[in-house]
Amino acid sequence: MPVSRRVRIGLIGYGTWAQRVHIPSIGLSQSAVLTAVCGPDAARAREIAAEAGAELATAHPDELISSSQVDAVLIASPNDAHMAPALAAAQAGKAVLCEKPLAVSLADARRMTDAAAQAGVVHMTAFTWRHVPAAALAQHLMAAGEIGRIFHIAGHFLQERWLTPDTTRLWRFDRRRAGSGILGDLGVHLFDLLEWMTGQRVVRVCAGLASFGWTPEVEGQTPVFDDAHLLLEFSSAARGTVHLSRVAKAAGRSPFPQMHQGIEIYGERGAILYDLHNHSGLEVRPLGQPTRRIPVPDPLPASDDEWVVTRELGRRQIERFAQAVQNRTGTAPDFRAGLRAQTIVDAAERSWEARGWADVNGEPGVPA
Repeated sequence: MPVSRRVRIGLIGYGTWAQRVHIPSIGLSQSAVLTAVCGPDAARAREIAAEAGAELATAHPDELISSSQVDAVLIASPNDAHMAPALAAAQAGKAVLCEKPLAVSLADARRMTDAAAQAGVVHMTAFTWRHVPAAALAQHLMAAGEIGRIFHIAGHFLQERWLTPDTTRLWRFDRRRAGSGILGDLGVHLFDLLEWMTGQRVVRVCAGLASFGWTPEVEGQTPVFDDAHLLLEFSSAARGTVHLSRVAKAAGRSPFPQMHQGIEIYGERGAILYDLHNHSGLEVRPLGQPTRRIPVPDPLPASDDEWVVTRELGRRQIERFAQAVQNRTGTAPDFRAGLRAQTIVDAAERSWEARGWADVNGEPGVPA
């Protein structure tokens, strides 16, 4: 594909995240353009497509995937509706950007990853927070050995949104559709960041999962967990702790007033602290020296509006994806990264079922 031509994106799924992030992010991109929208309600798909300037609107994913107006497919449908269009897109030779988690099960995620690899198409997992410049700076400093050997890694991703559940998101409360609940919703983001930042693999997990009853009771649905505490062992023998929650009152700070995400890495020569709220830089604590703050070279917008910041992250994500499609090269985080995170989710679920430690089996290696 000529680099000068923008990649034509077909969007499958038109939920809140698609409308607030993916569609505006594509609109901000210099390398991509939205040409098709697909969703369960054809009339609603036509309405959203018209608003976004896309020519094709359909209720049938296969029609979007086979369209000559689509070069690449962005899957933003509920979790149980990721695998089928991803397999179809790969078979059609179309590049695929898929929301996380890749699927509702490890087996399905592996099938998607294998299909994309065998088809030789560009594939990417939508790990939005990888595109935060401060996270990339942390990864760079860790790769350079800034704090030496790692002893302990602590991560948290907390949200308060389910304290006042939004009934328009009912599919997220149903295990059959959402999969692993808090682990697949927030956990995969943090697992991916922890391994990518540190270059270390999680090899063993001990998980405690809970549902505090804020999930709406809907007949025929199986509730999901909304809180998780995990102990981790890494390949370097470092230890880790993780707290995930959808029912934790957040710090209430700009630009993400309803959530908090942070990672602290402690090593033999100091510590590195990443805080999503302070995304313009990192706090570094060298041993025996004053704490210093390192600014990032390409900061996100200094806005109090979380959607302004998130759309810029989405723009960076779609630019990376589209440029890989144009240049016919691989990109990161790809489906292998999504599969790797889902492997840790699988271990955490097995740990909880057995009420003990579980090995993280298969899918070796740290995602690029």
